[in-house]
Amino acid sequence: MSRWLTVAVLAMTQVAWTQYFTSTGMPVRWYDAEVVVKMDANGTSDVPGDLEFDAVRTSMQTWNDVECPHPMLKDGGTVSGEVPGEMGPNLLIWEDETQWSHIDRPKVIALTTLYYNDSTGKVARFDMEFADHKFQFTVSDDPAQTHIDVQNTVTHEMGHVLGLDHSLVAQATMYFKTDDSEPFRMRTLDADDIEGLCSVYGSIPNLPDGQTQPDGYSWPDSGPWITSGSSDGGSCSASTGARADPAAMAMMVLAMMAALLIARKRARGVGMACLIAAAMVATASAPAKAGDDLDIRIRSKALAGRDRPAIIIGSASRVRNLKVRLMTGKRLVKAYPAVNLAPGRPREFPIDQAPGEREYRAEITRSGQDAPEIITFKAVVARPMALVINRDTVDLAEGRIAFVASAPVRRVKLEILGEGGATLKDREYPVESRAGETTSIRFEPPSESVTLVRLTAFDPWDFYNGVEIRPFFVEIPHEEVLFEFGKAAIRPSEESKLRKTLKDVRSALARLGNEFRARLYVAGYTDTVGTPGYNRDLSRRRAKSIAGWFKSHGLKCGVCYQGFGEDALEVDTPDETPEPRNRRTVHVLANQHPPVSKTFPRRDWKCL
Repeated sequence: MSRWLTVAVLAMTQVAWTQYFTSTGMPVRWYDAEVVVKMDANGTSDVPGDLEFDAVRTSMQTWNDVECPHPMLKDGGTVSGEVPGEMGPNLLIWEDETQWSHIDRPKVIALTTLYYNDSTGKVARFDMEFADHKFQFTVSDDPAQTHIDVQNTVTHEMGHVLGLDHSLVAQATMYFKTDDSEPFRMRTLDADDIEGLCSVYGSIPNLPDGQTQPDGYSWPDSGPWITSGSSDGGSCSASTGARADPAAMAMMVLAMMAALLIARKRARGVGMACLIAAAMVATASAPAKAGDDLDIRIRSKALAGRDRPAIIIGSASRVRNLKVRLMTGKRLVKAYPAVNLAPGRPREFPIDQAPGEREYRAEITRSGQDAPEIITFKAVVARPMALVINRDTVDLAEGRIAFVASAPVRRVKLEILGEGGATLKDREYPVESRAGETTSIRFEPPSESVTLVRLTAFDPWDFYNGVEIRPFFVEIPHEEVLFEFGKAAIRPSEESKLRKTLKDVRSALARLGNEFRARLYVAGYTDTVGTPGYNRDLSRRRAKSIAGWFKSHGLKCGVCYQGFGEDALEVDTPDETPEPRNRRTVHVLANQHPPVSKTFPRRDWKCL
């Protein structure tokens, strides 16, 4: 009997797209069917006519064309006189030097700010600001005439608007860097961007007690994993003042800084290498000190190469001659140039720090203040975590997964999903592994069919990375070996059939690749002639003979066997009915024991 079953092959995929979460662990995203985008009517003088607005609309449509439930970006036309802030429309604006308040970030070309509720993660509105006074924006399709491409930049920033952080996939629109050799790469979405968007809006979150699902968006019944990739572990705060608007105290600000670093000059102009750093800034205030109006926040965790720790200072009123001195112990780390604060426009004071954890003290002074305000805090810069996992470190049948991480590991989360996305196992393991050490976890393999195994490793500061492992089952076509009546010995005349099957098994293993651990499972069956107990024993002995033959003839993978006798008939017959189609074997390559089913009614495999 020859059969072939089409199956999904195991895949180990390092998580790529990432998203943002609130301090309470809720995903940051919209709960509206539409996000209306308004553009400042002044646009940019770098571009003739209104072509920059056309480029923005094209970028919005690129995200709207994704075929899964998600908020639509809607063109709200142009407006005049609006400024960034927590009130007003969703605003996209090119700013001159009198409007641009982020003078401490001279290489930032665009900054997107999301305002959201820290309990639910519901986004209220956004601002997207462009440093028009520092960079030349273009809309040309000619790379030789391109400086900062509007469509390229806005498509990336709109991904932030929709809740996506940076991706680890180099071809993704949300990848954290680009260069001038690919000035238009971010105009179009990669499969990773699409997967991220559909995943962010593909499931209903569990809201805190007492909260109800926000209105205005129709959610599908289920969706895939929404926490993937490397992410920061959040931020802590130190506050010395209240916000001007008490109703806004529950909002959080998510700022995505697209920082372009000048790489070199060419004959056609300035060449650029793009390094985009994403930072999360919490602005919900703690109780204020009497008489103080500064709101001081600390971004205490950052990934090396992607962001920096920072002190973020805002005020409800105008502040002049604000100075910050950063100390570690008695050593001065940096004295930042004096700046003026406009109401509601916080400034960042970034900290250049090597990977690791450090303690700081900041002395903050301003005009009209006699003594400095002192805050102390710790900051962590972590290296992005890479995971190494291969065929020798994954054994789903035995319930063992081992991996090596490039960073210390303090806990591991294991999720095992079954048919229909049902959770079969969800467990966390505390571990103490140094960078480069092997981390191993053991678990009891579920008896149900497994469709996905998801492993997430966390470092001491809650940065994380993960892998997904998809089980596979490949049935091997073969010609049945004929045994003598009541016997299990393989006759020499039948070995040519087994040699052909062995060749097919090796071909299947080659297609799967060396990175996948697989076993060959041989199941034996009989017809209904004889007693059920006798038939189970006979089928077991015949399956064992075939498994032993494969092993003795050089099959390198593990081989397991089991006899089911007349308990899983191919053709239903009365008792004591000879039926050749029921006298058979099934050969399956898999990376876990075959789940209990009509074909495999028991899970009692013996392995050689």
